[in-house]
Amino acid sequence: MGTTYHQLRKLPKVHRPDTFTTWILEPFESWRNCVLQVFIMRFFTATVLGLLAPSLCAATNLTTPSRLDLPSGFKPPQVFKNTNLVRNTNLEKSYVRETVNVVVENVDKKPQNDYYIPFSAEVFDRIGGFEVRDKKAPEKGRFNVDYTEAVSSDGNQYFVIHLPEPLAPKSQITLGISYSVLSSLSPLPATIGQADKQYLTYSFSAYMPSAYTTDTQKTKLKFPSTNVPDYTTTDGLKSGSDPERKGATYTYGPYNTAKVAPGTEHPITVRYEFTKPVITVNLLERDLEVSHWGGNLATEERYWLRNNGSELTNQFSRVEWTFTSYQKAPTSAVRELAYPLLPGSVDPYFIDDIGNVSTSRYRPSVGKSAGSLELKPRYPIFGGWNYSFRIGWNNDLASFLRRAAGVDSDSYVLKAPLIEGPKMAEGIQYERVIVRVVLPEGAHNVRFEILEGANSNGLPGANHIHAHVSSLKTYMDTLGRTTLTLEVDSLTDEARDSKFVVTYDHSMIDALRKPLTIFAGLLTVFVAAWGIGKIDGSHQSTCISSFSSSIPSSLFPHSPRISSSAAMLQIKQSPNKPRPPPVDDNTTQDSPSKVNLSSTRNPLGPVVVFIARASNLTDHSYPKATMTTSQMHEYLRSLLVITVAEHRKQFGVLGLRPHKMQTIIQPAHNRISAVSRIGKYLGMALEEARASKTECIFVLHGWDGLTTDKMTIAELCEPFRDVPLSFHVYANRGTPREFFEVNGHKVNAYFRHTVAADDPAIVGDRSTALFIRMLEALPTLEYAKYYPVLSVAERDTLAKYDKRIAGIYEHDEPEVPPKLEDAKPETPRPGL
Repeated sequence: MGTTYHQLRKLPKVHRPDTFTTWILEPFESWRNCVLQVFIMRFFTATVLGLLAPSLCAATNLTTPSRLDLPSGFKPPQVFKNTNLVRNTNLEKSYVRETVNVVVENVDKKPQNDYYIPFSAEVFDRIGGFEVRDKKAPEKGRFNVDYTEAVSSDGNQYFVIHLPEPLAPKSQITLGISYSVLSSLSPLPATIGQADKQYLTYSFSAYMPSAYTTDTQKTKLKFPSTNVPDYTTTDGLKSGSDPERKGATYTYGPYNTAKVAPGTEHPITVRYEFTKPVITVNLLERDLEVSHWGGNLATEERYWLRNNGSELTNQFSRVEWTFTSYQKAPTSAVRELAYPLLPGSVDPYFIDDIGNVSTSRYRPSVGKSAGSLELKPRYPIFGGWNYSFRIGWNNDLASFLRRAAGVDSDSYVLKAPLIEGPKMAEGIQYERVIVRVVLPEGAHNVRFEILEGANSNGLPGANHIHAHVSSLKTYMDTLGRTTLTLEVDSLTDEARDSKFVVTYDHSMIDALRKPLTIFAGLLTVFVAAWGIGKIDGSHQSTCISSFSSSIPSSLFPHSPRISSSAAMLQIKQSPNKPRPPPVDDNTTQDSPSKVNLSSTRNPLGPVVVFIARASNLTDHSYPKATMTTSQMHEYLRSLLVITVAEHRKQFGVLGLRPHKMQTIIQPAHNRISAVSRIGKYLGMALEEARASKTECIFVLHGWDGLTTDKMTIAELCEPFRDVPLSFHVYANRGTPREFFEVNGHKVNAYFRHTVAADDPAIVGDRSTALFIRMLEALPTLEYAKYYPVLSVAERDTLAKYDKRIAGIYEHDEPEVPPKLEDAKPETPRPGL
């Protein structure tokens, strides 16, 4: 998902048509009412099926990348000769950009038009933006290029250049070949200090890979600076020093290779300073949504970014990073991303996995000038670190869309950039780019075209872009919105200036389809409501009993039978999903003797205890205010009232058994004794669950709602291994407020070291694994800013559910460590 971003949650089928008829039609004895209901049902069903009918136009593939199959033992025919070859290699960015100018002569007796360029199979998949033009007439456009499917006998794959006209015998043509090589630079050393310089190495052959004999050739290297500590020198390939150095340009050759067999290699390695980030985008998903009714073009881009530079030798230091940023010293980390926006761009946003990122600066466009969006990630991205985010903005559709010539024409032409992306001096390489153009519903006859200029734009040929048309259903759609998807591999930021044109047909009937669908849907609802209102309800009291008795018991096998006198009492059952089973011998395997106990629901429901804990008499929201013990207990009870309300929203009323509430004032990292008042109270709840043969649920207000001492939980679970025990943790501190169902016996087994952290039962249970990791990390929360023992991925995961962790790592300057002591009780808290 790649990864898919709009995942549909599969909902179970609740009733079959025969069950629905049994429930609705049988309780009503009036024949007229039954006929009316059948009519309403059929009318409503026919209307919905008519509106949701699929499109009659099947999605077809527009283009598919062309590949050539090589026969076994294939070798290119020796019909050409390279008279002179000059290769220019640019190493100023984080990827390699090569431009080859070669004079090709036909040495065969017949005209030839297919020229082969070989690359090793390892390098072939990392070649991007391959383009060939006539060096003397680049305005004539690029040549058609195909590439081979299988590896040849010599271990190479080939690009096949089709000359526009066959080259006559003894005739010559000068080819201008340009391409990029992604992920070909390696940091050396692989690990450096946070403020050290970064060096990259690049290996290549002094002889240009060629399928034909080359008379003379040379290679020019352009470095970002003159600091090139290591490079290979040749011996015997030419007279004089090799390479020739002139500033930041190194030249290998020229070499006389008329007698050198094609495919001969002479390895060369250079090492140079590059104290900049090596930015690689693993995947870029770009969506362009066209709205005719709103007159808007909405753009959203989703990035999965990685820094391929040298990794850090030691742990990251915030103090050292602040000092380096103040001096504006060169660094191999990504500080920020400069994103130019087209004129007229409005409403930008910057969101990552946690939520909105406020550390960005937007400068709107003035007139026809471009706007600017400066993105600053939550943390600097050093070598080996990843960062995923998404940005979006809106534009006026009139700036990109026009109607085709003709008064009654239904054709539209959309012209937009293929990719935009950040504009960085060190360059950006894209391993995979997926562009989706979401057209209005009913759009058909979709075509696209890549606009080409006189110079290279870093894009491959149109036949190397995979394109297909599909349907995307959104709100109130019937046929779905026509979507054109373009997929391109191995791109660089040179493709920022490229544009593409999409042409499609969209009639007035297609534009009115959605309003008519909404009107028909509302009309159907009103007619159904009117019909139901006409039903005679005089026999309602007698129908209720027959209605309740006609309910099949197989639909709710675990629900208690409710008498007719209690028919008006409606109890919302908890979701029908398996509860955590009991555990024997501190293992995570289900006990065969206890399966029936966990699956049999008690009519009174489970034993539920709501728990809230405070470590001292100080509220985190008012650190300078103090309160008495009774005031703190009242404050915790108010939190439990909120927890009970939120719990019922998600789980409903779990049964007829009254729930329990317990407030705890317990210092952090202190064990709750089993003989203490709190320990006895919790033990009594578990004893009640054992006697009732039901499960016990502890609803915790926050991840540390019970205790921060992990052995307390282990000792609490140990004597009651035969009782299903789970914790419903209310993660209320972070952005998503939700409950997590944690298996208490799995936590007990882990903390008693009878189950490893990589056990499938622990890893597969997301809530339990996160609860265990949170308990392990809680002792370091207060001092995490001074001793950051958590990794970046762990901080991001925990910060999503606990805002204290996010706040700790957002400070740029360290503060004095807080003292872990109770506040003075003299001054009462304001408002209490």
